[in-house]
Amino acid sequence: MRVLVTAVLAVLIAATPAPAFERAGDRKILVFAGRQEVPTIDPSIKYDWSIRMAQQSLYDALVKYVGNPPEIQPWLAEKWESSPDARTWTFHLVKNAKFHNGDPVTAEAVRFSFARTLKLNQGPAWMLSDFLKEDGIKVVNDSTIQFNLTQPYAPFLSLLDVEVPIDARTRRFSAKVPPPTGALALAIRLSHPQRGVHYYLRRGGK
Repeated sequence: MRVLVTAVLAVLIAATPAPAFERAGDRKILVFAGRQEVPTIDPSIKYDWSIRMAQQSLYDALVKYVGNPPEIQPWLAEKWESSPDARTWTFHLVKNAKFHNGDPVTAEAVRFSFARTLKLNQGPAWMLSDFLKEDGIKVVNDSTIQFNLTQPYAPFLSLLDVEVPIDARTRRFSAKVPPPTGALALAIRLSHPQRGVHYYLRRGGK
């Protein structure tokens, strides 16, 4: 019985949730634990589990998976239409989304980010390059972007949570909706058998 009680107590202690943030003065710093390093948070450069988890905390995309089972929901794009042959997709952006430096998220920012990923041919480019070319991405107006695919691709919408807009003016990426408030102070702490690595990201000014 003593062994059983000891085992139960050990499980209860292990199951006690740890704080999800630390305090630095009057600020709270988010703590994220993972098993891999995060060599980059550039969404066009590399794509793996640890990078993706960090990116999802920092950036928003045109659409977002929500719920269990996950379903695609509008996010930076409030609505969209597709042609009957699934080759032309038109997205209408929300009006209140901003980058962390305060710049608005525009259709040009979306175009620039997708074109950059295709040019670099790294990270998530392999998911897009078979059916999307740079000249097929058109800015209709400040809040409307159109993708003209080289061939019908019905699952196109399901890939759009991977690519996030980059500010075409500053070449920075970090769009959020609704607009972020206060200073961005985010720490990503990785748990490693031999070492601990801390990444601190702060809000960038104009």
